[in-house]
Amino acid sequence: MTWQLAAVMNAIIALGYFAICGTILRGLIMTRQLRTNPLAIATAAIFFTCAVHHGAHTVHMLLPSFGVDLEHGVALRQAFGWQMVVWDVIGAAVAVYYLSLRRSYGTLLRTPAMFEDEVRRRTNERVEHERAMLTQAEELAGAGSWERDLRTGELTWSQGMRRIRGRTPDAVSHDLDHALADVHPDDRARVARELDPDRPGPDDLRSAYRIVRPDGSVRHLDTRARVQRDREGAAVRVVGTSVDVSERREIEVAREQAESDLREREQMLSEAEERFRGAFENAPIGMALIGLRGRLLQVNGELCEITGYDRVELEQLDIEALSHHEDARATSEALVRMTLRQQERHSVEHRLVRADRSTVWVQLLITLLRDRDDQPVRFIAQVQDISARRKFEQQLRDMANHDPLTGLLNRRSFERALEQQLAHARRYKTGGALLFIDLDDFKYVNDSLGHAAGDKLITLVAGALTDELRETDVLARLGGDEFAVLLPHTDAVSASLVADKLLRRVAELEVSMNGHGSARLTASSGSAMLDEQQFTTADDALVAADLAMYDAKETGKNRSLSYRTDEHYEPQIRARMTWIDRIKVALADDGAGFVLHAQPILDIQRGEVVRHELLVRMLADDGELIMPAMFLYIAERFDLIQELDRLVITRAAHALGNGSPQAISWSRSTSPESRWRIPSCRASSSGPCATPAPIHDACASRSPRPPPSRTSRSRGPSASTWARSAASLPSTTSAPASAASTTSSTSPSTT
Repeated sequence: MTWQLAAVMNAIIALGYFAICGTILRGLIMTRQLRTNPLAIATAAIFFTCAVHHGAHTVHMLLPSFGVDLEHGVALRQAFGWQMVVWDVIGAAVAVYYLSLRRSYGTLLRTPAMFEDEVRRRTNERVEHERAMLTQAEELAGAGSWERDLRTGELTWSQGMRRIRGRTPDAVSHDLDHALADVHPDDRARVARELDPDRPGPDDLRSAYRIVRPDGSVRHLDTRARVQRDREGAAVRVVGTSVDVSERREIEVAREQAESDLREREQMLSEAEERFRGAFENAPIGMALIGLRGRLLQVNGELCEITGYDRVELEQLDIEALSHHEDARATSEALVRMTLRQQERHSVEHRLVRADRSTVWVQLLITLLRDRDDQPVRFIAQVQDISARRKFEQQLRDMANHDPLTGLLNRRSFERALEQQLAHARRYKTGGALLFIDLDDFKYVNDSLGHAAGDKLITLVAGALTDELRETDVLARLGGDEFAVLLPHTDAVSASLVADKLLRRVAELEVSMNGHGSARLTASSGSAMLDEQQFTTADDALVAADLAMYDAKETGKNRSLSYRTDEHYEPQIRARMTWIDRIKVALADDGAGFVLHAQPILDIQRGEVVRHELLVRMLADDGELIMPAMFLYIAERFDLIQELDRLVITRAAHALGNGSPQAISWSRSTSPESRWRIPSCRASSSGPCATPAPIHDACASRSPRPPPSRTSRSRGPSASTWARSAASLPSTTSAPASAASTTSSTSPSTT
């Protein structure tokens, strides 16, 4: 078994030595050192002879197995004992290890440095390492180095320089002219001057310029160089580095642009501040900047005018101290809510306390200002004096709620007060009384003395009634010569006493007749107690008191009667309330329950229709026509006549507007009670009337009120002379809107 192992080990040694010999010879041939490196040749020869020796041993030990050289081969086998086998194993391991060294040292076995000194090898490795570090540093710094030999003109670039210029190693030119060709045309001449080694001055050169890469991109370079000289001082070479500063240049350009933008924004901000200051100071309303704690930081002149303070005094106050005590807390809380983002702005009608301690009403608008970080910084307040507006609004409210002649409450306001009293009586079981007062024969004063005397008498009556009533009592003029009194917390006996007292006071009045003597009047009154459950609305109570007042007039006038809850008034109550409801329903939906009829007026002498008179009719549920005598008085009595007037006038205007052009003349005859001061219309019409049919666009004239009765009695001029009827007229026809013309007749027909 020993000889077989020995044969294998010798074979391995022979093969390893042959490989080492071949590697050395191959390296010498490749490097052309067969004649110049005898040491390497001798080393190859030693390895070759050793390889032959060990190979021969292997062959001689194997030949006996094939029947050849039996004697010598057997002897050789016997000669290789275990000691020789061990040494052959060691030799084979050394051969294999030696062969592997070529992988660790690269081309060690193929180069002239096969047996080079170890110090030189390490030096070369350090140089290569430093070169690699320099290449990496150039790549990281975006830099490159170059060298120009002034004697030969050769230009050498580092790998970093080639990378900056976008050149591959085979595309690099080694002369200056080709290198300058990469420089931007606008910078080329300057770069040649600044990097010229022959120029006077120090040997340190510097230039900043642009290059154009082969792909067309432009890069900015910062180049520094130094001229190297020989012992005689002659320039022999120039070495330098170039740094790609394109990103830095872009940053600088962006920074310059940002600085320019900042200066522009600062300029715009300064101009905006100037504009704001001008608008702030010259604003036609009060303006103030307010700190987050409510302190007035800056005010304008208009706010000083509104408050009566000067600037120094105002800027020492806060908004709460300047506000009326009833409004201060709400505004302070609003400032807190805006700071906490619970409210965007605060707009309110607000009272400020002036320097003279008087109060002024203002429209206050406060807005929160925030900085760029959306943090609150201050408030801006706009203050507009609305004292005149509020005064005007109060005047409008007074006009809407009061009678313009006497200053007393009007019907609408009185009905609201009556409704409130009824609700209070139902809830708290408290008493109260309603008085309805109507002057007796007031038409005589108007007809004989004129409306001016009538107005004076109405004013005197209003003053007299006011003097006799308590502050808690409510007095109103319902219209014409009608007054109403609301007596809270009053029983029937007290109400009767008050009514009698008021009638006596009216009877004592005397009106001067402007040199024609004087006139006296009396009044009649009806009362209704408000503690009865049957009065659910103000209309119910007014109807009851009105009926009682009519009884007083029919039993002799100048007296007061009370409404009785027995069956005496029941039919009349139901009739009145029914007619009120029917009129309201008819007026709804643009007066769908009323129609107008056009009655032609014939000029007998000429035998032609010269105009038309419009007559108002109310539609019953079954489509029958209801004459005005049935509803006009109720409409006037319970403040519905104005709506009827408006309806008729509107339809008349539409009829005239839609008709053919005609000569229209206007005239007017109304009573003082009418709220509409619109003239009746008078026009001529050349065309005949159309077939009878209701028209819905026309103007009307009313006939006088029907004769007195329980539900209708003569009381002088009506609330309006519009929309009266002309009954029993067989020639009545309906006119189309385009052909109708209207008139107010001086002697209208009556029903």
